[in-house]
Amino acid sequence: MENETNIVNENVGESGGVTYTQEQVDQMRREWQSKTDQRVTTAIDTTKAKLQEQFNVERQSYETQNLTTEEQIRLLNQKIQDMERSAKVKDNLINITQDFTNNGITVTSELTSILESVVTDDYDRSKGIVDNLLAYITGEKAKLDETYNKKMSTIPKPKQSNKIITKDDFDKMSYQEKLEFKNNNPELAMSYMGH
Repeated sequence: MENETNIVNENVGESGGVTYTQEQVDQMRREWQSKTDQRVTTAIDTTKAKLQEQFNVERQSYETQNLTTEEQIRLLNQKIQDMERSAKVKDNLINITQDFTNNGITVTSELTSILESVVTDDYDRSKGIVDNLLAYITGEKAKLDETYNKKMSTIPKPKQSNKIITKDDFDKMSYQEKLEFKNNNPELAMSYMGH
């Protein structure tokens, strides 16, 4: 029982928790990571294919114009560089967004907008800026957590009564109350949960 993690399916309700072993949780995380990696790879491949198609259309357009060969080559080289730069920016954005996800930060549309404004085709420079941003966010979160915990520790805990908790009382408890009851009365809690 020590290596089990209790995960509650919110659609089931407060009393419908499902218990998973740590191995099952790790397996679910690996499957999720694999699916995420597949989506990212698909997005990159799709972007590359679109860029290649766009390149081919542009090349044909330049071939039909009345430009000298040197002018056509120069324009095509510029277009290739622009497309490569754009692909690098998108690839860097995907990698840096994954860093936030790996650090437990939900990437919202607002955060994506901020990242799009600082990520460039220079990965190291972009990563440095974003690492500073991530460190700031993490630091602020830690300060907020500390303040919250300090304030929560000053709230007096309700006095324990000698009232006997029945199965009916247990079934009416919130998830948090059930966890606390289980910590204080593990055997009784297990019998109420049907284990």
